[in-house]
Amino acid sequence: MNSVFSKFFIISVVLLIGIVYLNPTHVYGLGVCAPDFPGSVGTPRITVDINGTSYSENNSVTVQSGSKVSFVVHTYAEPSSVNTVSYPGGSNMYYAPNSGGRSYTTETMNSNGTIYVSVEQNCDEEWDDASGHHGPFPAPFKEISINLNVSSPSVNGSCSPTHYNCSAGNRGNTEERSDEYRWWCNGTNGGTNKLCTETKTSTPPPTNPTKINGSCSPTHYNCSLGTLGPTAEYPDQYQWWCNGTNGGTNKLCSESKSTSPVNGSCSPTHYNCSLGTLGPTAEYSNQYQWWCNGKNGGTNRLCVEMKSAPINASCSPTHYNCILGNLGATEERSDEYRWWCNSPNGGSNVLCSEVKTSKICSINSFTADNSNPNLGTGTTLRFSLSGSNTTWSLALLAGTTQPSSSSGVNSGTVTTGNLNAVHIYRLTCDNTTRDLTVIPKNLPPQTCQNPSASNYGGPLPCVFVPPGGVSVDVLIKKSIESDSQYRSSLSLASSETNAPLRILYTVANANNCIGIGSWSGVRHNYTDSDPVTGPTTPGTYYYGVRCTGTSGGVAEDSVTVVMSSLPNETCRDINADNYGGPTPCTYNQQVNGSCGDRNTTYVFGTEDYPAESKFCSLGTLRTNSGLVPVFPQPGESTSWFCDGINGGGNAGPCTTRLDVQTFRITAEHSTGGTVKSTTDSNINCGDNCSHNYGVGSSVTLQALPGSTYWKLGGWITSPPSICMGDGLCVISNIDKNVTARAVFVLRAFNYIEF
Repeated sequence: MNSVFSKFFIISVVLLIGIVYLNPTHVYGLGVCAPDFPGSVGTPRITVDINGTSYSENNSVTVQSGSKVSFVVHTYAEPSSVNTVSYPGGSNMYYAPNSGGRSYTTETMNSNGTIYVSVEQNCDEEWDDASGHHGPFPAPFKEISINLNVSSPSVNGSCSPTHYNCSAGNRGNTEERSDEYRWWCNGTNGGTNKLCTETKTSTPPPTNPTKINGSCSPTHYNCSLGTLGPTAEYPDQYQWWCNGTNGGTNKLCSESKSTSPVNGSCSPTHYNCSLGTLGPTAEYSNQYQWWCNGKNGGTNRLCVEMKSAPINASCSPTHYNCILGNLGATEERSDEYRWWCNSPNGGSNVLCSEVKTSKICSINSFTADNSNPNLGTGTTLRFSLSGSNTTWSLALLAGTTQPSSSSGVNSGTVTTGNLNAVHIYRLTCDNTTRDLTVIPKNLPPQTCQNPSASNYGGPLPCVFVPPGGVSVDVLIKKSIESDSQYRSSLSLASSETNAPLRILYTVANANNCIGIGSWSGVRHNYTDSDPVTGPTTPGTYYYGVRCTGTSGGVAEDSVTVVMSSLPNETCRDINADNYGGPTPCTYNQQVNGSCGDRNTTYVFGTEDYPAESKFCSLGTLRTNSGLVPVFPQPGESTSWFCDGINGGGNAGPCTTRLDVQTFRITAEHSTGGTVKSTTDSNINCGDNCSHNYGVGSSVTLQALPGSTYWKLGGWITSPPSICMGDGLCVISNIDKNVTARAVFVLRAFNYIEF
């Protein structure tokens, strides 16, 4: 019996192993990234030991100024997981977790710094999870930061030879006796206090006394020579005078106050900071920008507040109502009603009128408690009716959130529900109608307008898919690259160590970005270039950036700089016969010319050939009297030839082109029609709602009502006032991005019975 059971058990185990290893979606030997699934690797763990204390989450540690900090990093993850450590004075990246710990020591700490550790699991991203969803699933990631806050050293009180002065520390209580002076010099930051004395003398002053010039003590309100004069305290420093004696000169002394760093923090209203001090400000067509700068070494923060696009007022067919804008002054005449529709934010106002007719039911008023509620909230609609038949109905002309009631009898109220878009309501009583528009504040565009997004032209939010296939809201537009002598994965000469190294990156839709690897420090969410010290010894150096998006997504990119010990005076062309030998490079074999990486088209804004780029990757540049091709102007090109060596073939013409500056023209429309370009076929919205046009060009947009029931009410543009009225929208001499929205309104019809 036991033998039969043993055989059955062995066969079951073999079958189970076969099923696992025959799964075509699984990378054999790796744990799976999918969460909540058997075999999932889970989140890696990190422990940092400092002075006998272990830290596994973000924390802060106080260290003594002038000291070095030794610490041990323990990482717990799958084999070949990516481990990154950076700290003041060094960094390291390795591909195997080390639960036993790796030891590091910072440079001498004279200012605040950070120990940063991250681990990314090595796992199978393509595994199906427990619900049957197929990958890729992102690899679990863990990071922690330990802030090292430097404290000031203690100072013991020390006496000055002249009474009531201290050569170190702060002066305390004083006392004058018949035969001597007494005073205290108190220590700072935990230092000891010192009782000082000076014996009085009755010796008459010398005939020719020695001049003594005033001299400052390192601690405020004390003099190492001379006597203390006037004192003053300011927010960032102390000031005091040390006056000379016997005709000596006076000295103005100062001591900076030592305070903890304060990071800049944004206030929700523009040009204000909740922490730090206000820095540079800027106003753009769609937003305000300002800096909140940190104090005492704290970080600076770029703040942004979005503007609401100007709205031109538009009349409703029924009196005392506006499709767009707010109701202004009203007037009732014997034959008609008149009223103003005013723009809420700087757009144009319009005078409206409605001819009076005899009605069984009259709508006396139709208003909203708040016509501009906060985005994601609602309001209450109120209406007053009179007449012999007050049966009413409420229809939704624009928007998706239905009101709490769509019909009833007599005057009343309805609620809108939470709104995230423009909503237009039509109240009908007998043959009387009145429209009311509710526009939430800070309303975003209704479609993704970023051409770099994977869902460009689709519903918000925009979605970006960076390398690795992880969908996030933040986009790193181009890989980090380096200039000067440094290039990605390029061997560099040892004589080029400590040369200027500049890391460049461009991102979009990010709250902030932080450097990782050998590059640390918070960066803002616009193009930035930051000089850092080049590597000092041969090796591989990793520079990276990780960005957090406005909706919480995370993306990162990196560049690797390889530093070799190849002497600067050696030939580096691998096609040369003497590669690795003394320069100049020599070519005995036949070499065909080949165009270099300057044989390309550069985007507008590029000012010169990139450093380390070449006219010819092989062969020699054919020049005219020694003149090399100049970098072209926008819309132009430059050409050249690369001649072969030792009878090799020539290449060319090779050409550098520079794009003209372009701007994006985007068409939008409300319910009731479409928009197309009459200048060309590039915009037909509907299907294609935007196009890039060269600077100085023009385009004309035409609004097309969907039926005879609709007509164009007007244009809303960003920037404002590009197009006015209810005709064509002509955008001339294009020099900026423009969005034009056609607002369609229902026509008013008078029905006559015969």
